[in-house]
Amino acid sequence: MIENFDFGSPLVVGAGAAVGVVNADGVGHTWTSVDDVFDSGFLEPGDGFEFWFEESGEFAFFCSIHPSMKASITVGS
Repeated sequence: MIENFDFGSPLVVGAGAAVGVVNADGVGHTWTSVDDVFDSGFLEPGDGFEFWFEESGEFAFFCSIHPSMKASITVGS
């Protein structure tokens, strides 16, 4: 959930998990990985995006519109 210009708590999932994000803010955001693994594109308020994490590792991401918004997802095997 993107809310109050924040992605929430760090997330830990297993490989093969689908992770979804919903923009609950009143302005547009993106959910963009630092290493170009995924990119939601522009998410209007209320829009969502889902990505399946097939590989294990740590995936840092940010909002390309508001670069101070950062977080990561850890994917286990």
